[in-house]
Amino acid sequence: HGAGIKVKDIASWVGTGWSLQAGGMILRTVRGKLDNSGIGIKALYAAGFDPDNFQPNDNAADRQLAENLMSGWDGDPDLYSYNFMGYSGQFIIDKDDSIRLFSTEDMDISYEANAGINKFIVKTGDGLNFEFEDKENSFYDFDNSALNYTSAWYLSRITTKTEIFTFQYSPESVNYDLTFSESEAGKITGDVQDCPYGQGAQLSLGTAVFVDQLRLTSISGPYGTATFTANSSRTDLHGAKALDMISYQDKSVELLYTPSNRLFLDRVRLSATNEEDNTYLLYYNPIELPETTSLSQDHWGYYNGQRNFTLMPRMDGFSNGGNREPKWDLMQERDLQQERIV
Repeated sequence: HGAGIKVKDIASWVGTGWSLQAGGMILRTVRGKLDNSGIGIKALYAAGFDPDNFQPNDNAADRQLAENLMSGWDGDPDLYSYNFMGYSGQFIIDKDDSIRLFSTEDMDISYEANAGINKFIVKTGDGLNFEFEDKENSFYDFDNSALNYTSAWYLSRITTKTEIFTFQYSPESVNYDLTFSESEAGKITGDVQDCPYGQGAQLSLGTAVFVDQLRLTSISGPYGTATFTANSSRTDLHGAKALDMISYQDKSVELLYTPSNRLFLDRVRLSATNEEDNTYLLYYNPIELPETTSLSQDHWGYYNGQRNFTLMPRMDGFSNGGNREPKWDLMQERDLQQERIV
């Protein structure tokens, strides 16, 4: 359980602040435009862009590329983050289509592509082979544009020298709204000459997000199958379900929740054949969190109890902003305080 819950945080399928370490994924974060869009970094590469030797002041071709960047082309590659079986890190796909890994972990990452990336393959130094080929797709509906892309690849298979473990998933279509973003530009008081600026406030309305995500249903291997049962519909995330039970051979873990505007894990019951059941009760700070789109946030995104009508903070020379100052007692809202066995 992670301490500190921000207003915009969306609960996982085991409750707000909790995460279940089972399987893994490679997550894609689009930075600017999609790499393979018509004006993404792949198009820049094709036009001769070399990020390690870019000199627009001395080279006419680079100067043209700089003009392309200023007109809306994207020079920032998509970022890929992996998290599985104790491994975590990030990488990008480089100019020559190779993987540039931002870590010193002993692993090799490759991929198979055909009109998009079909599968990632990770080989670790201890001889394990991880395949990620179950895909998640996301659709972002912005104020004046849309973005539709493969946003994650889930762990499908682990192969050792003698064994194979497989992961099965069930599709789950969810949708939710993100908090809108705001910006404001104005001339700074002082004698600044020839400084272009756009004056006034800009408001980007809320972004609707639709995700065809995957929900883990089983992990199978030579020693049996662990099943993950999720039948409880969630009121806080349309289309999603909460994890109710994990079963393996004669053992099970049952999870129970408190219904509210966010999913909170209330108790965990451990059961096994010929053994006494153990139930863990979970107690949280009783302060209620607002909706995930609330503007009652401090500078770091934690709840501060203020009735803000804007995310712009109060600043001299700009329009009336909201109160973004932190409130320590409210920052601890719904933090886990105690667990007790009954």
